[in-house]
Amino acid sequence: TENSRLREFRCYQTADLSGMDPEILSQALVKLKCVGFGGFWVELSAEQVLALFSRIVESPDLRLTKLELDWDVSRVSPDVFSRALSRLEAVVLGYQARVTPMQLEMFSQQEEVGGSKLKQLKFHGIDLTSVSPEVLVGATKKLEKSHVFQKLV
Repeated sequence: TENSRLREFRCYQTADLSGMDPEILSQALVKLKCVGFGGFWVELSAEQVLALFSRIVESPDLRLTKLELDWDVSRVSPDVFSRALSRLEAVVLGYQARVTPMQLEMFSQQEEVGGSKLKQLKFHGIDLTSVSPEVLVGATKKLEKSHVFQKLV
């Protein structure tokens, strides 16, 4: 609700949220400041992930600034992916994120144009071997912090 004092939601234990309505879940999550999910333990449907990214892009009163995710985002269009990241301040992409080269390329292009709020981008165990070094540099060069853990290019 609008009067809720909850500002942060993190779930790193086993939870199957895939049965929740995607629109209701995404609407609630963008009202928080920080959302963190560990994908090995938290199950979201592809529709919920798509709804969340779309809601981040479209929300006129977005409060969400930090998103830690560990679900497959490969079905999110490169345009929606890059626009959503640009509206946040910090993003952590975990092992199961499956970010596509096209998503990173679109984000890199968006970063070149400017207007992004993103300050921190972390890749945890993501296979970036199919991403060109130029795209990776373009996506991260204007950030204050960028981390790549485990699987390097």
